[in-house]
Amino acid sequence: MSNLPCPCGSDVSFSKCCDGYIRGKRVPETAEALMRSRYTAYVIGNVPYLLESRHPDFITENEALDIQSWIKDVTSWDKLEILVAEKGTAKDKLGWVAFNVFFHQGDREESMCEYSRFSRLNGRWVYEEGELD
Repeated sequence: MSNLPCPCGSDVSFSKCCDGYIRGKRVPETAEALMRSRYTAYVIGNVPYLLESRHPDFITENEALDIQSWIKDVTSWDKLEILVAEKGTAKDKLGWVAFNVFFHQGDREESMCEYSRFSRLNGRWVYEEGELD
């Protein structure tokens, strides 16, 4: 998969894009980069990265099981579409990313629109929570 296009839609290979973030070799410099890497982690089923990149104050008791269940129910991850990114640069403490995710559950086409909030914790971007639209 390393030479294939990254699932996040960046038009860069997986090895040069989200792979380094997910394997802990690099740190996303922006909230949008973290959002893209989290989407990719869903695509490849990397639950530990999804938990590590989540703000600990927002992790629910059953979060790992809920993530695993959703990943299992999705038969294909089709596309991530970033609608807008507000703040979330290396200079910011907070950032927001609005996005659409397109996927299949069985033979049904599905989509989800979320407006997500990110913050910096110990110098790293983490996902706090999102509001579904």
